[in-house]
Amino acid sequence: MIWGGARRRAAELEAEVAACRAALDAISEAARAGARGDMERRVAAVPEAEAYGFAEVRDDVNRFFDVTDAFIREAGAALAAAGTGRFERELMLVGLSGAFRSQAVTINEARLTMAEDAARLTAGDTARGALVEDFERDVLHVSQAVGESARSMAGTVDALQGVTATVVQRAGEARDAVARLGESSETIRQVIGLITDVARQTRLLALNAAIEAARVGAAGKGFAVVADEVGRLADETASASTRVEEQLGASQQVITEVSGALGKIDESVDAMRDGVTLLTERISTGSDTDQALTDAAVHLESSVAEFLTVLRG
Repeated sequence: MIWGGARRRAAELEAEVAACRAALDAISEAARAGARGDMERRVAAVPEAEAYGFAEVRDDVNRFFDVTDAFIREAGAALAAAGTGRFERELMLVGLSGAFRSQAVTINEARLTMAEDAARLTAGDTARGALVEDFERDVLHVSQAVGESARSMAGTVDALQGVTATVVQRAGEARDAVARLGESSETIRQVIGLITDVARQTRLLALNAAIEAARVGAAGKGFAVVADEVGRLADETASASTRVEEQLGASQQVITEVSGALGKIDESVDAMRDGVTLLTERISTGSDTDQALTDAAVHLESSVAEFLTVLRG
């Protein structure tokens, strides 16, 4: 009877070992799928291992996959929408907790900030466009007034027309440079901050997963594989941040171009002021045409000063 009991016990142990091995195989298979980027795979049921507590472990692992999959999908959708200017796409928080939820909240806050910055940039572009139109209209009015007085002051009028043409050309250069600048600047900086924050939080998640895997021991090898994959995703995110930094460097070149164009406009404005002063000294204050020319010249100087102030602001 002793030998019979020993054999039964040995058979039970063998069955338990086989069940545990089958359970580990199921976990490892799901973990390998996750490492390949297949976040839809889940740990399959192993009926013979249910009696040894496998069901609870399986549920925990599958919940981890569920949350990770949901976070990746939601974050990807929100970032993709923001990349095309659709900032209303919110990262859903349902089912997320802990670091996942905290990171989701951070992304949503960054999304709102980006939306506000985009709105400010759009408003600024509209204001600049309107100011440029007013500027060009003023220049045209001055040119017409100069043409009406050309017979009595041909030399000075020719000089003023040349300076006016230069101002129009320099204003066009400044407008083009500002348009290119509007396509970069604050939005790029917000995206860099967002990507950097995502990378930092993702690395933290990978570290937590690795710690949990080490705590579980052999049964946590699958967790370690998933943690490595999450770490790799964080590295890819950091690489994306570097590429955005390169784009910001290109934006700095545009800023340099704007500064150069503004400097040229300053020189043109100074020359225009000298021409207008000389013209005012030569004309008769009793002539309606000459008075209109003087008023237009003064208004032009004011418009140019306002134009430069907006561009520098």
